[in-house]
Parts: sequence; structure tokens; C-alpha cells
Amino acid sequence: MSLLLAGYAQWTIVSFYMASAALTAAEIALIYSVAMAVDALVALPIGMAYDRYGLRSLLIAPPLVAAMPFLMLSGAAHAQYTVGALWGLVMGVYETSMRAAVADIVEPRSRAMAYGTFGVVTGLAWAAGGFVISSLMRDYAAFVSYAAAVEAASLVLLVRIRAQEGPTAHQ
Repeated sequence: MSLLLAGYAQWTIVSFYMASAALTAAEIALIYSVAMAVDALVALPIGMAYDRYGLRSLLIAPPLVAAMPFLMLSGAAHAQYTVGALWGLVMGVYETSMRAAVADIVEPRSRAMAYGTFGVVTGLAWAAGGFVISSLMRDYAAFVSYAAAVEAASLVLLVRIRAQEGPTAHQ
């Protein structure tokens, strides 16, 4: 998930871009409300999907994150609402499933340290990704290429971890 976050723009970056694309503060606040509503609405279904399918349920997130730059940079106001919905969906997947994934992967006696390590690594990845994304946003091709590459790597890593999980996990 650290790779996922390295390609996932923080809301402050998304909203800054929306402001530079001439959306009003009220529109940006409304789009954030859409994001948070989607985050809340997907929490239970995503949690149920994780309980049933395990790490496979996380495979939805990287393609969604990879799609966001195309929409963000399109300049269309309606596309920004879709960005907000996608941002909320990905945040819902992340918030709902990641600690459960850590618990599934790590033995109980090591979980506290694993959660701490997870927090540090994902925080650093999101910070570094935010720096890269904010640096690349003026170059459409570079931003899209970066997000696509990072999310492809995230997807590959999730598939590999899922393969190590074994065929009987969450079935």
C-alpha cells in the first residue's frame, strides 16, 4: 500500500489543483464532501469484501488511483467530481482494509511493531509521492506516467503478496 500512496495525491494537492483549474472554494468543499460520503458509503462493503476475499479486495485501488490524473488534468469541472468520488473510494479501501491486511500478514506478537512500521513507511511514501506529484503536475505526460508506473508496481506487489497468502486464505 505504500506504493499505492506514493501515486495517490493527498487531498491538499488535489484541491490546490482544483483551485488552479478555476473551481470555487465552495465547489472544492462540495467535492470533498462527495469524497467523504463515498469513503463512508464504501467502508462496510469494502470491509465485507476484505473478509471474504482478503488481499484480492485491494486490487481495485491501484487502477482507480492511476485513473485520477487523467480526470484531474482534464480541466472539466464535472471530472473533478469524479476525482472526488474516486479519491473517497480509494481512501475507503485504504482506511478499511489496510490494518486488517497487516493483522493477516503478521503474527499477533509482532503486530504493534508492524502497525508502527506500516505507519512510518506509508507516511513517508505518501509524503514522497506528494512531493513528486506536486512537482510533476505541470507536465501532464510526466504526472500520468509517474502515477501509472507507481500504481502498476503497487498492483504487481499486491498480486505477489496475495500469491504468498495461499489459496485457502479468506475463502
